Amino acid sequence: MILAKEKSNYYDQHDYSPRPRKRVRKVKKVKKNHKAVYVFVVLVAFLMGIFFTARYAQVAMQGYKINQLKEHLAAIQADNQRLQMEANRLASLDRIEKIAMSDLGMVKPEGVQFVAVENVNSLNNTPVEPENRAIKTAAVTNQDSKVNPVLENLVKFLNEKKGQLEKAEAGQGN
Repeated sequence: MILAKEKSNYYDQHDYSPRPRKRVRKVKKVKKNHKAVYVFVVLVAFLMGIFFTARYAQVAMQGYKINQLKEHLAAIQADNQRLQMEANRLASLDRIEKIAMSDLGMVKPEGVQFVAVENVNSLNNTPVEPENRAIKTAAVTNQDSKVNPVLENLVKFLNEKKGQLEKAEAGQGN
């Protein structure tokens, strides 16, 4: 019997060891109660996004309204300033005098005129005599150069008020 020699590199010396198997991940099935939790979390996140977006829109809208009100305030202040200037122009004494003389036919007085006013005590309606008669002056009109007794009464009244003020200041000084 003849036996053939056994060839060792007949298969090119490859190592035919078994390959390691890839691990197959098993997909875990999500239970129904876990699905509900996931849906709830996604829903809450969505609602929070909508809430914050709405709040941002409100803040932006309020800022826009504030800017509009500032512009309106500036316009009103400009109108107010314009009207104040117009009122000052219309109340000008020179303008009033010009209108009185040209449109209404009024004339400037030629002299000083005074009206006598009796000084009356307000509590019992009795005339009050001036206490201090230190200053005496006379008013002379341009028309007739006579002494005006009304001016003398005015000076007496002013002297009385001056004395009252001095007494009040002396009382406060103590």
